[in-house]
Amino acid sequence: MNAWSTFTNQFLETWKNRQRNILAKVVVVSMLSGLYAYLSPDEYRTHVVIYPEDQGGPSSGLNNILGAFPGENKSTGTIRAILASHSLRNACIRDSIHLHGYTQEVKDWLREDQIKRSFILSRLMPPPVDGEGAYTFANRYLSRISIIFTDEDGFISLRLTTADDSLTLALGHLFIRHAQEYHRQRQNLKAGAQAQYLQIRADSINRELDIIQKNIARYGDQKRYTARYSEEVELQDLYRKQEILQQMFVSVSLLKEEAISRNQQSAPLFQVLDPPQKPLDVVRHQVWVYVLGGAFFSGIFFVLWSVKTYILKLISSLI
Repeated sequence: MNAWSTFTNQFLETWKNRQRNILAKVVVVSMLSGLYAYLSPDEYRTHVVIYPEDQGGPSSGLNNILGAFPGENKSTGTIRAILASHSLRNACIRDSIHLHGYTQEVKDWLREDQIKRSFILSRLMPPPVDGEGAYTFANRYLSRISIIFTDEDGFISLRLTTADDSLTLALGHLFIRHAQEYHRQRQNLKAGAQAQYLQIRADSINRELDIIQKNIARYGDQKRYTARYSEEVELQDLYRKQEILQQMFVSVSLLKEEAISRNQQSAPLFQVLDPPQKPLDVVRHQVWVYVLGGAFFSGIFFVLWSVKTYILKLISSLI
């Protein structure tokens, strides 16, 4: 109790002696915060609303027979994983877009956007211009300005925010195009693997049919000399196996044609319900929020800093 009383008296005495100095520092910090908000450029935000495309149809038969090759999962989680994937962002930042009269890679547009949005920090620590470091920075920066979330009905929203309205729109269209292209390539690779697997299975069935047909022919030759009951039963069993293998061969051949057809035409990954378009949401930095926030947090910091010695003494007395 004595320790708390001593600390309280020392705190009040310090505040009485240094309040003008602390208030002056708080005013300076709050003014600088407000100036930063005033000078910061407006940001432009777009919302892309998408929904998983229905992928029903005849491919279900192919998926049932191939346990090793399950069908495409069009769940919300799968699409979110594709949109948020490192590979998709890499494809976007290595692409080029034409804005404001000239064309350059997306990584360079993102670097300019970072400099424009964080004009003070970017001058102290400028983003890399060339090399692998520039792509690493662009990938991280793109992951920060793009947010993916899902509502209760399964609709997925992709939110992009930059300091350039044209760049925001271009990035929205770029995300959609590369996501569909990524899905198309993935589906084609999968369909090609399915067709290859089915071809191997058809060849295996053919070999089994050849062996059974040779055995049937051998039993047919022996039947002229003997007609034992066990051999008749075995011959009937061979005929049944032959019929089953022939049906399997026809089914596998049809499924192989279906896989080849799927390789030639792939359905879209999702349906874009609300594409990137103007007018965009304008995000402005509220000066008064920065002023109050700067005053509040700097006030706490400077007050605690002024009595840091007494706080350490209080802690040591309580331990």
